[in-house]
Amino acid sequence: MFLCVDDLEGDKVAYKPIIVVAMHGKSTASSMAEVANKLVGGDNVYAYDMTLDKNPQTAYIELKDFIITNHQGSGVMLLVDMGSLGMFGELISEETGIEIRVIDMVSTLLVIECARKALTNNNINIICEEAKQSVSFLNSYNISLSETYIPRKDNIIITNCITGEGSAIKVKNMIEEKINLASKDIQIVPLSASDRKEMYNTINILSKNKKIIAVVGTVNPNVYGIPFIPVSELFLDSNYTRLKDIVNRVKTLENFYNEIFQSLESELKELSMSDFRPLCINFLDNVRENITDNIDIYMVSGLILHLACAIIRLINKEDTPKCRTKQKVMSYSKEYNFLKESLRPIERFYNIKFSDDEFCHILIIILNIVNI
Repeated sequence: MFLCVDDLEGDKVAYKPIIVVAMHGKSTASSMAEVANKLVGGDNVYAYDMTLDKNPQTAYIELKDFIITNHQGSGVMLLVDMGSLGMFGELISEETGIEIRVIDMVSTLLVIECARKALTNNNINIICEEAKQSVSFLNSYNISLSETYIPRKDNIIITNCITGEGSAIKVKNMIEEKINLASKDIQIVPLSASDRKEMYNTINILSKNKKIIAVVGTVNPNVYGIPFIPVSELFLDSNYTRLKDIVNRVKTLENFYNEIFQSLESELKELSMSDFRPLCINFLDNVRENITDNIDIYMVSGLILHLACAIIRLINKEDTPKCRTKQKVMSYSKEYNFLKESLRPIERFYNIKFSDDEFCHILIIILNIVNI
């Protein structure tokens, strides 16, 4: 039996990865692909130009059909500039089974580097990593994507993507462009879903002190009580109807304060809420600024009630219950001193003096100190 070298070479070429450059504009991607093919001396770079007047649904179908037609069996490197194009890769991969790796913020240098490496390597994962290492601009961009998003609001929407945090940030930006969250006590936290264990750990940590109202992305964590919205739904429903319904059910901090102080006004006749409310809110603002911002509106209700009852008790000259773990709580010296300072306006207004035991009770609530 004889083997033809030419045939083997032909097979190797037929099963090389392809590079698809997808960009906004009439010929932006085509021009970049043409330059790369000429300089590398290959024909493995393809272009998809998304005109600015084309809606995402149409673009998705066209790009999917384009990839199905041109892929050669060894995967696709999808290089995109911005916007919804960055999300299409994973959706197309899930729908077609074609292995696709996405890199955004595409540059001519990046396209050339991917095209060159794809001629000698069949593994798109290796090509992707080596190309990113070779292009200094992309490396600096990736560093910026690793920014930690610290949740400072009480309600959280998690966005995730299996291709990494960069795509999750794109989903975050898409949501913020469509839904005005400025007046809501809601923050969007993007997570990478490439490491499932790490994603679940982060969700567990966030859920201890924050309320996760939804997860939007490509991976459903299947957490009881947390609705999941696939990112494909955002493309199919451009109004984001289901997500908007979830957001609209979240109370603003002002609404929350109105409800709780109105309730206290009917229950605690001894205390004027018109006096207590501004003093209490100022105290809570100081707590968030100087002690911890890791307090949610649901825990705050207990703190407000406790503080109101403590004031009434001191006005009536009643004793404060002893704090059995006072010495341990007072070891939080920095927080303890900030708390004493923050409560001085309330002490002066009502002409009362909080005891060390009361400071400890309040600090236990604020820091959620347990097992002491």
